[in-house]
Amino acid sequence: MKTITLENDRTISGITVLDSMLYVVSQDSNSISVYSATEFQFLKHFAVDKLVNPSDIISCKFNKCLYICDWGKTTLIHRVKVSEEMAHFNWSTDKDFGCLSVTSEHTILLAGYVSNRLKEYTSNGELIRSIELENDFKPWHSIKLDCNNVHYVICQGDTSSKYHRVCLIDFHGEIKNSFGGVAGSDKEQLHGPYHMAVDKNGGILVNDCNNSRILLLSQDLKFIKEIITSSSSVLCRARRMFLDEDAGRLYVADNARTDSVTKDGKVLVFGNLKNSA
Repeated sequence: MKTITLENDRTISGITVLDSMLYVVSQDSNSISVYSATEFQFLKHFAVDKLVNPSDIISCKFNKCLYICDWGKTTLIHRVKVSEEMAHFNWSTDKDFGCLSVTSEHTILLAGYVSNRLKEYTSNGELIRSIELENDFKPWHSIKLDCNNVHYVICQGDTSSKYHRVCLIDFHGEIKNSFGGVAGSDKEQLHGPYHMAVDKNGGILVNDCNNSRILLLSQDLKFIKEIITSSSSVLCRARRMFLDEDAGRLYVADNARTDSVTKDGKVLVFGNLKNSA
């Protein structure tokens, strides 16, 4: 495991990798920190105009760009083209925010925590579909599955939620399968599943934040094993992660917890994951 310690005490709210560069966004900051994803060294900062309070960042290899969800006073998704001449534009999410993912069709998914909807946009910000979820579902993150392209895996669970689950839903928002239930720390339970990743075999990695562990589930949402165990005491309050399967690395954004304050973010880099499933 390698550790990248940020130069400030901010809370990390998103990480992603694009072309061997690691991009990190922090709460209440318009600055993106850039590191080498292979040497783990700091390279530079750059600011994004109108970015106030990022809640997540993702990358798209096809379009060579970054997408950042901003839950400042004006809720936006920013698209930042990564090139010698930085190109940037944004679009409104209608007062919504949540975590993002990119599909195999290069569209962008927003798990709308406020609207209780899963929203899918084109790379230019046009809304393709808006899927209404169960009452008070309150999603955190969603990924469109490549195996059939008609289902999404989506996670839910906070202090006000009845369930802490990972669910498989269809285009109509109907739950087809689920893992978890009432919050807990047993093998079949979750407590704060805030972020996920899907590997090439369809395995689903779940960041079980409040249990300080990362689980591996099968395509049909059956428990396989803990990738990072709670007993290892490696994680404190991990909110985001990024799986670079080609490089065999898992990047986890972890934050310290002092009383009610989450801060002192760092990125933990785990290797030798090519055969994790």
